[in-house]
Amino acid sequence: MASDGDALARWSEGRTGRALLASIAGLEPHRFRFALLDGTSTNTLLWQVPEAAHRWMEGAGSVSDATIFATASEFVNSYAHGLESEWRGFDDILADAQNSLTEIALDISRRTGLRWWTESISVQHQFAYLRRGRSGAHTTENALVKAEGPVLDGSTWWVSPAGVLVSSRGPVLGFPCVIAAAPDDHWMKDKRDSLWAVEVSGRATVFEIHGKEDWAQLVAAYPRNGQGFLTFDWGPPPSQGTNLLLPDRRRAALDWDAVHVSFAGYLAASYEPIPVDESHYTVLAGWHPDATYWLTGQARAVNQVHG
Repeated sequence: MASDGDALARWSEGRTGRALLASIAGLEPHRFRFALLDGTSTNTLLWQVPEAAHRWMEGAGSVSDATIFATASEFVNSYAHGLESEWRGFDDILADAQNSLTEIALDISRRTGLRWWTESISVQHQFAYLRRGRSGAHTTENALVKAEGPVLDGSTWWVSPAGVLVSSRGPVLGFPCVIAAAPDDHWMKDKRDSLWAVEVSGRATVFEIHGKEDWAQLVAAYPRNGQGFLTFDWGPPPSQGTNLLLPDRRRAALDWDAVHVSFAGYLAASYEPIPVDESHYTVLAGWHPDATYWLTGQARAVNQVHG
């Protein structure tokens, strides 16, 4: 698994990361689309990205960490079934301006208040939303078995196991936890959900995802056929004849108690095809940034808190 430091340089190069950085710079994909319809050339659009990045960098000193996180949270909320497809059509333009976008990423990486984006799980500061929550709630083997059903029958598009304990760090920048601010849109909080503090065992082992290579490594170690899994148009095979693999959560649970995708890991790897080997690929979709999905009972809800 990659180190936290390596993730600093990599999250800006993911398709999701590039789209977020363009959004932070004030760019919007629908404006690109309208510009093309009005006859603006692609070459002209190519210059708009570095210009916007330069303007943002000039005023970066007046942009707070909270403002950046608010923009990132709004982006995540609407990415899977909105911004993703819009920005994907212009990813070649964003990739050509990678150096300019990376300058913004480097500014973010230097901010003490956002350093946690690239960090591994903060085991002492975990919180989870529970529906019909109770003290001691934890992931059971039955929950893992039940989570396999929708994947096997082809009725879901998210790789995260539904029905298990899922936690994230908190508090962060005015929010009780990261999921409270930046949930991936495969899940929406409602009035039935209550926030609980989570206690993690000192024996817990966590597989860390900071980039594409980490997710591919997890899938390669615990592969399961992904036939029937819904990938829509963001997860086509990277080349003809390659087959989809997903992680086998029950097998992974024999070696690991949880899988944590850092905020940077989400930006580096989500919503695009990831090669596993010459004949297989995988996807990371439907996973909250900074979320830890617990595969065993080594983490438990201990008390309800406000949030």
